[in-house]
Amino acid sequence: MNIARKPLIIVLLVPFFLLFTGVTVFSATAEELASFADSLFEEGDYYRAITEYKRVMHQYPETDVAKEASLKVAIAYIEGKRFEAALTMLEKFRQSYSNDPLALEALFLKGEAWFAAGNYREALKVFEEVHKEAWTGEQKSRAFAARGWSLMKMGKWKEASAAFNGLGETEQGRYLRLSMDLKKGEALPIKSPSLAGTLSAIIPGAGQLYVGRKRDALVSFLLNSAFIAASAEAFRKGEDALGGILLFFEAGWYAGNIYSAAGGAHKYNARARDDFSYAMERKYSFGADGKGNLFGLYNIRF
Repeated sequence: MNIARKPLIIVLLVPFFLLFTGVTVFSATAEELASFADSLFEEGDYYRAITEYKRVMHQYPETDVAKEASLKVAIAYIEGKRFEAALTMLEKFRQSYSNDPLALEALFLKGEAWFAAGNYREALKVFEEVHKEAWTGEQKSRAFAARGWSLMKMGKWKEASAAFNGLGETEQGRYLRLSMDLKKGEALPIKSPSLAGTLSAIIPGAGQLYVGRKRDALVSFLLNSAFIAASAEAFRKGEDALGGILLFFEAGWYAGNIYSAAGGAHKYNARARDDFSYAMERKYSFGADGKGNLFGLYNIRF
């Protein structure tokens, strides 16, 4: 045999030798893989973290590490703003581990996913369900606090205040202070959409001026005035066809002017509500920047 071929033959035979002798090459443990995934998550590389968590789930499916990894996949999906994927993952977890204590944490995370997605109504439903399923005082308090945040984001200041007031002196009285501050939400300045629309119906642009949109008010007034004046002039000169065309377009501008005024009132109220809500988040939330992890839900007890 050609001596030059021997190294090649040896290389080809090594896998068979390892297979039949039971000798294995180095393989990372579940804990090592999970640790690497955790480091990726901490760096904000959520999608690579998801891949590594799923590797744990695939290679070590019957371990506690894999069970924890499946929840962490859902958290990474939430952070990556893939809320539907997170909700699907959490629902599968609850079906697979219905009798596991972590099933309640999965339900908490489901509420967090809805909250992060901006669907506060669904988040509220989930947190109320968590409160019913919780078996310790701490769990019930977490659920009630999360319920309060959801009500606050919905602009239900009175209900949110009552929710936080029910938590008593926890968090060094933070919730009681928040409850008192939320009562100020009832006194937020608001604009009536119907009044704004009515004002613009009487004088184009008046509704926009009422909600503080001065430029829109001026544009609406000038535009409608110009079309009304032009159509009147056309009719005065006997140009009925032109006058009719101008009136047709003016009807659209006039209706749009009313709709714009009412919409401006809704936007004004939403902005006032969001600004107040954000101020409360900044002042009282668990997160340092007042965003995101309001409830401490990611502090899962594995």
